[in-house]
Amino acid sequence: MVLGKISIIPAVIAQDLKQETDTFRPFANERALLWVSTDVGSNKERLGLLADWDETFYFALPRQTMRLLELERAFDEDDELVYRALPLPEMMKFLVRVDDKALYIGNLRLYVDEYDQIVALEVVDESAAAQKAFQRRFGTAVRPRVSLMAPAAYFR
Repeated sequence: MVLGKISIIPAVIAQDLKQETDTFRPFANERALLWVSTDVGSNKERLGLLADWDETFYFALPRQTMRLLELERAFDEDDELVYRALPLPEMMKFLVRVDDKALYIGNLRLYVDEYDQIVALEVVDESAAAQKAFQRRFGTAVRPRVSLMAPAAYFR
């Protein structure tokens, strides 16, 4: 099982000109679609994982090193999900060992500009809080190992 979080830090443009009545919140009522793939073997199937922004996600994935290929924004439009690409500046990767039962991959924090394009990203280690939430949800028999995502270029 893989657990982590994805969050957005929106651009703040002309903050002084905004009025207190401004209720526009970028990425509100949207979800993130993470496309991951195994890193080894000839059968490199892509898996789509639908997660809520700023909420810890829990997914059962194969016990293989995984790559985060791309992101999409998912939102409701006329009672159906519509997806919009959110290109990553670089491909991310996380290492999974064969004996891992649970793995924490970090909080992927995305910084976006006024056009809702990712201009930077960072992986934040919030493992202490994530492990407590994991133990409340699944019990104390398994403790997640920390294996933070990193740019794929670091693994060469």
